[in-house]
Amino acid sequence: MSYQCNTQGTVCSVCTRVVGLFTFVSALLLYRGSIAASRHLHQGILHNVLFSPMSFFDTTPSGRTLNRLSKDVDVIDNTIAMNFRMVIMSFLSVLNLPIVLGMSTPIVLVVIVPVAIIYVLTQVGKTRDKNW
Repeated sequence: MSYQCNTQGTVCSVCTRVVGLFTFVSALLLYRGSIAASRHLHQGILHNVLFSPMSFFDTTPSGRTLNRLSKDVDVIDNTIAMNFRMVIMSFLSVLNLPIVLGMSTPIVLVVIVPVAIIYVLTQVGKTRDKNW
């Protein structure tokens, strides 16, 4: 009996460490991607502003130009990265639910699989109807 408990404890420990590692890697990749996207956006905007005709600077206040540069980069850095993270977390939670339920009570899969198939077919039908 103690061997079985020890094995389960080891499995839980390994699973926890793997989840921690995946969480760290996903956060690292998300923020590196966010920095790359904001750098790309900022360089593009800065290039367009620097090579704008003089009439642009005559008609556009400098505060509006600086606000545009800082606001767009702020949106990329903060808002889009967090929204993207929430979409990924929601998607993984939806995928995780049938796996955990199937492992704990396999009989649930008898119900989940047909319901999932009906759901997918319904969504595909709705998408086709919208396109017409």
